[in-house]
Amino acid sequence: MKLTVLRENLLKGLGVVERSVGEGERLPILGTVKIEAGKGNAITLATTNLETAIVHTCSGKVVQEGTAAVSLHVLRDILKNLTTEKIQLTAADRKLSMQADNYEASVSLEKVDEFPLIPPVQNRNESATFAARILKRLFMKSLVATQYSEIRPEINGIYTSFGDEGIVCAGTDSFRLVEA
Repeated sequence: MKLTVLRENLLKGLGVVERSVGEGERLPILGTVKIEAGKGNAITLATTNLETAIVHTCSGKVVQEGTAAVSLHVLRDILKNLTTEKIQLTAADRKLSMQADNYEASVSLEKVDEFPLIPPVQNRNESATFAARILKRLFMKSLVATQYSEIRPEINGIYTSFGDEGIVCAGTDSFRLVEA
């Protein structure tokens, strides 16, 4: 992967996606941003904490297509300290090289194939309207069976499905299951 991007555009994109970056203590890949240099000079930035994912596209000059996963906080901190306008990023041999006017740095990369898959968003144009009291009642009924767990983050939330039949909410603490 090889690309040139404006520092301001990359910092703005990192600011957008950093809201869903994971802590990365148990899974270091969750503390990374996936940078994808694709066709048409599109640079895609993606982060996830396994519960929420944010994907942002910014423009730049893509010289060589590719993908890399680098620590979001390290990349952001380096970019904030630079004063140059254009930055060249090159990923090779598990290293991300950054070059600017009077600056050069190299940061280690995580294995990009370990980055969690982000499912595509479907039905972007569909919407639903309903009373807030109904949604509150469904959440309160489902919340009875949920429990906060750092060990098993997949049971921390309430599953909500919107279909033709209506809204379905479900929660579990792995012992109890409530569907409302």
